[in-house]
Amino acid sequence: MTSFHYARNPLRIAYALTCSVSVIIALGLAGCGAPRDDFRTLKLALDENPTTLDPAYIIDVSGGSVAAKLYNGLVAVDQKLALKGDLAERYEVSPDGRVYTFFLKRGVRFHNGRELTAEDVRYSFTRVLDPATVSTRTWVLDKIMGAEAFLQGKADRVSGIACPDGMTVQITLERPCASFLWLLTMPNAYVVPREEVEKWGKDFARHAVGTGPYRLGEWRQDYRLLLERFDGYFEGAPRMERIEYRIIPDQFTAFTEFERGNLDIVGVPASEFRRITVDPARAAYIHSNVGMNTYYIGFNCTRSPFDKPAVRRAFNYMIDRAKMVDKLLDGRAIAAVSALPPGLPGSELPAEGYRYDPQLAGALLKEAGVPDGFECTLYQNKTKEASHIIEAIHYYLRQAGVRVRIVEREWSSYKEALIKGEADLFFLSWWADYPDAENFFFPNFFSGNAGAGGNKTFFKDARIDAMIEAANGVAGEKERAGMYAAINEEIFAQAPWVFLWHRKEFVITQPWVKGYFLYPIYNADKGTDVSIDLSKTSGR
Repeated sequence: MTSFHYARNPLRIAYALTCSVSVIIALGLAGCGAPRDDFRTLKLALDENPTTLDPAYIIDVSGGSVAAKLYNGLVAVDQKLALKGDLAERYEVSPDGRVYTFFLKRGVRFHNGRELTAEDVRYSFTRVLDPATVSTRTWVLDKIMGAEAFLQGKADRVSGIACPDGMTVQITLERPCASFLWLLTMPNAYVVPREEVEKWGKDFARHAVGTGPYRLGEWRQDYRLLLERFDGYFEGAPRMERIEYRIIPDQFTAFTEFERGNLDIVGVPASEFRRITVDPARAAYIHSNVGMNTYYIGFNCTRSPFDKPAVRRAFNYMIDRAKMVDKLLDGRAIAAVSALPPGLPGSELPAEGYRYDPQLAGALLKEAGVPDGFECTLYQNKTKEASHIIEAIHYYLRQAGVRVRIVEREWSSYKEALIKGEADLFFLSWWADYPDAENFFFPNFFSGNAGAGGNKTFFKDARIDAMIEAANGVAGEKERAGMYAAINEEIFAQAPWVFLWHRKEFVITQPWVKGYFLYPIYNADKGTDVSIDLSKTSGR
């Protein structure tokens, strides 16, 4: 729990604090650090340790972004957010939408030198679904025919996965699933070699072997991850010899390292945003887009009084998200009107979000039988940025008579607490695994995914469950978009989240970085096109 408390307006004070930090950093950087002499390694930063690098267990953005460079799936997402073949040279879908046939590329090799075959795909998918694996991402593949029987121990194989020959995989679904190809782009559908998994067992994550452009060189917890170029990569070896990820939880520290030349690409922290974006010398090196994400305050919908939609709606009216975006985030986000980020089908409705209206919030609390407020816990991840945001939210809740105890946890402990349902309220974000509204609805609001499956609010509504399942069985994009809009309105009304904002991503590269592209989907970046222009590194 942070020791700083806001006496007046938390947004103004937080803004002053971040500006002060910016000045201190800017004054202290000149001449710091030893000259860098290794430009064969692309130097990046992660703000947290990946939970794992084993595809069967990956649930976080850090793990997924690193794993994308170690492994491949049958299909992938390209720069324009379209599907493309990855391990599959091509694929066919039957007229009824149930049978998918993938024809594998020849000459694809794992990092251990063995050539990929169709059986590797069957093994990898079966492994995720195997009850003995205890994966929390079985929902990625459980649409396959026979998956449920296998998961329940009623069958010794997944009947819907067949290998007609060594280079062909045929997958039959129980029923049509419009998002199935998108699901196959997720890290949990990456292909692994059986012999390496069986050799290392539970330690496979630290000895990861895939078919990707990089192989795992070193993983030192809380320090760094080192990836080494795989010269045998089937699409041609990447340009960099290595990628080094340093684990730097604090944004300001990471940016300081960037200013010293010790990192090549870094996110622009809020405290540096104005200074960097008004500098014409930096403009060519700033990359930005509206991320496919939603930041939110989640309720534990099984606990009183948050089991009442009126209370959850009241909280949405308590918080001035527009002012927070403007003052605390310096305009680096778009205020959310619902669970869906702009641009996805269905995000057009509702047209208006929850406005800041403390009086209406009070009326809703009275309607719910808690007119005098109540006590609750609000969990947060232990970062400076999260602390500033939570203090501002704390201020708004106190103004509404809600007495909040803030609980701060390190990332791993934080995730575990949310999966177990320990928090009354929690601050979190959801980043899309693929560009479809189903990727927000199904993991976060489908009752069968409560807890580890993604639905950390433990929200349960049979009607919304049925609507999500029905929409996913419709192949027509226009019809499905209309169904998504209806689901979005229902979730808006039930309010299992306080819908906060969609973050804009701002990334800055060093002048010597070439070929960088800011992907809207975190696991689409293979890191193969980035290189260093040595002519621009002189004097370092």
